[in-house]
Amino acid sequence: MKIHFIALVAFFSFVTVSDAADLRVMSFNIRFGTANDGENHWDKRREFVAETIARFDPDLLGTQETLEFQKEFLSKKLPKYTSFGVGREDGGQAGEMTAIFYKTDRFECVDQGHFWLSEMPQVVGSKSWDSSLPRMASWVKLRDRSGTPVSGKSKRPIFFINTHFDHIGKQAREESARILIEKSAELGDECDVIITGDFNAAAESIPHRTLFTNDKLPLTDTYAKAAPKDSRGEATFSGFNADVFDGNRIDWIAVSKNWRIESASIDRTAKEGRTPSDHYPVTAVVSQKADRMGRIRVSDDGEHFVVGPANEKFTLWGVNYDHDADGRLLEEYWFDEWETVENDFSEIKALGANCVRIHLQFGLFIDSPEKPNQKSLEQLRKLVSLAESTGVYLDITGLACYHKKHIPEWYDALNEAERWRAQALFWNEVTKACNASQAVFCFDLMNEPVMPAAEPTREWLLGELGGKFFVQRISLDLAGRSREQVAEAWIRQMTDAIREHDKETLVTVGVIPWVHVFGAGKPLFHDPKIGKPLDFVSVHFYPKKGEVDKAISALRAYEVGKPIVVEEMFPLNCSEDELIQFVEESSVVADGWISFYWGRTSEELRSAHPPTLGTALTASWLDRFKKISEKLIITTPSQL
Repeated sequence: MKIHFIALVAFFSFVTVSDAADLRVMSFNIRFGTANDGENHWDKRREFVAETIARFDPDLLGTQETLEFQKEFLSKKLPKYTSFGVGREDGGQAGEMTAIFYKTDRFECVDQGHFWLSEMPQVVGSKSWDSSLPRMASWVKLRDRSGTPVSGKSKRPIFFINTHFDHIGKQAREESARILIEKSAELGDECDVIITGDFNAAAESIPHRTLFTNDKLPLTDTYAKAAPKDSRGEATFSGFNADVFDGNRIDWIAVSKNWRIESASIDRTAKEGRTPSDHYPVTAVVSQKADRMGRIRVSDDGEHFVVGPANEKFTLWGVNYDHDADGRLLEEYWFDEWETVENDFSEIKALGANCVRIHLQFGLFIDSPEKPNQKSLEQLRKLVSLAESTGVYLDITGLACYHKKHIPEWYDALNEAERWRAQALFWNEVTKACNASQAVFCFDLMNEPVMPAAEPTREWLLGELGGKFFVQRISLDLAGRSREQVAEAWIRQMTDAIREHDKETLVTVGVIPWVHVFGAGKPLFHDPKIGKPLDFVSVHFYPKKGEVDKAISALRAYEVGKPIVVEEMFPLNCSEDELIQFVEESSVVADGWISFYWGRTSEELRSAHPPTLGTALTASWLDRFKKISEKLIITTPSQL
């Protein structure tokens, strides 16, 4: 029996583990200190350089063109850092360094080294191709002492590498990019990689493409991914002139796939029209995804969800993302309007949600009874990565046939056994595409499956609502079988298809609460025997005005010794206050609630023309939804 909390502030059970620590990264070509730069000579700007670094307060700093005396000056001005670097001429103090600085109290250095960007990387001072000067890279392997791991293991080490490509040799830059990838993949194996540098090459150049489209070490350009658009330009070479915006972005920060990119920018700090160096520093804020996501499991006693090595209680607070404001299904725009999907996920996260329920259309994922649609599966992989980087979990509901235009003729022509095999293929392929990502909270076998009546029928779909068919039969004819036998066999075949590739991700089926609709009865799909392969109960509740108590009573019928999620809810037939009352009182038995988000924020809905009762209702509810999450310590992946 769950404890009933009366106060709204206490009706959820929440995780209170430490927040994962963001990592602040800076790459800064500080201009070599012996250059004859007149008013911009090192002696006249060195304090400005140190102030600029201190203002951003990086955890990791990669500098280029750094001479020994410059490294020593910065080390004295920035005492909380450990520095590391050698001269490119002799591996000692002669020549420029690609110096590294890292916060001493945050990181433990477990290894460090250098290599040269030449055909003989191990040879000190070597150069090759058309390089005008010896070029090199310095690296450290660090253990991050901050944050709280959730996987039961220590955080992955960080491999931080800093470099400077040749400014003249085109071939040298291209070959340097290849060497940098090879050595980073080798030396940074089983690490989360961060690369900083002055690459003397434009974005989309061959060196850029080599770094960011390779197979050995997939990397992301932090600025291209997360920086706000700047119509003035994105030049990173200033020539000490703060008015320079137009030009190439030649200084980059790259991160491997296990980093979530929070923000990125070009730091245009200036005094009296002058910049601290002839390059603008570039910055990024990132966080390790291992800190952000942990697999959600059912507690040993079957009472609730848990996450992390300490089995902290997890409560779901999410939204259905089934279509946009124009009624378009996700797959109808996610290829051509991916940025819209990214923005929607960010907006959902900003609402305080920790889960997004998506609805995958069968006909857009399966081309024939034996052939999946690889393009859709690849886009699903992309969506899973988006969930990981955004820090929200996915409830993946499948086998949908919401728009009839997407239902293949061959699918409806199949008999029951053939249809079930095609559905099992769907789940087999979807599960493989998700690759056991911890961002996937669950697989929901089908939205609101129903059984045939006593007499056979010819229609698989029923209950049209706004041009969509959200309800689907799993059989057209009982054929002498009981409803229980059909439901049990279907659940078993679908879950077996999932478990072939994924033994851990939770499985459920979201159902209409017929107990609530008819006022009596007992669950079918979530009967302890029939639903044995299912990990938790999912039910869809839209309480009626003045009947919250009846909804709570009906919900209790689904207490079968498993966690319960109210997978759909909205103030459709009741007031907002009554829906909040339902959520509060249902905390006696429920472990999560999922409402709706249709691609527009409350602000956008209020500015819609012409205004409608529906937009006003949705805007008001989104505000209430967010206020609840703000009052409560909602468990989000960013807190794990």
